[in-house]
Amino acid sequence: MKAFLTAVVAGIGLACTATALAANYGFLKDAPISSFTEEDVAIMMKAADDALNDATPRARREWSNPATGNSGHMEVLRSFQLADGTACRTLQFYNKAKAKENRATHSLCKAADGTWMIHHGAKPK
Repeated sequence: MKAFLTAVVAGIGLACTATALAANYGFLKDAPISSFTEEDVAIMMKAADDALNDATPRARREWSNPATGNSGHMEVLRSFQLADGTACRTLQFYNKAKAKENRATHSLCKAADGTWMIHHGAKPK
């Protein structure tokens, strides 16, 4: 789970510090993730992991943190394999924090150790 969380957070560009916001990631200041607590991220990533590991074709998971009021959902849009047989899924994230809302779609592929990693440019065989 920790490897998955690190990969997704890094891959989506969610790790936005004040320095990063001041540099190239200023566009994230209006994204919900900029208001998320560590607990929000953990709850969101658990939901994403559950959706990715559910064999149901359009698996969907909701998440919410009553302590912050932040919430969202994710849905598998498609499942496919790379030419080498690696299982991949396209996951759409929708997150809301206060008045901020965002939707993002990423392809993730399952590594040999079972973690899901963002794979930019993943194409079905």
